[in-house]
Amino acid sequence: MIALFTDYGLQGPYLGQVEATLHRLAPGEKVINLLADAPRHDVIHSCVNEILQFVTR
Repeated sequence: MIALFTDYGLQGPYLGQVEATLHRLAPGEKVINLLADAPRHDVIHSCVNEILQFVTR
């Protein structure tokens, strides 16, 4: 399983290009888009915030 967490957004070709490349390089692996609209250029901070919110529920 490959989980994506990006700041690419849902508009434009980038997310589709990444998913297509992953399917080509790792056929048979599930690709799950967890979050595509993280704050721009701040993916690590966003990821940590998401994890902390999940853990503290």
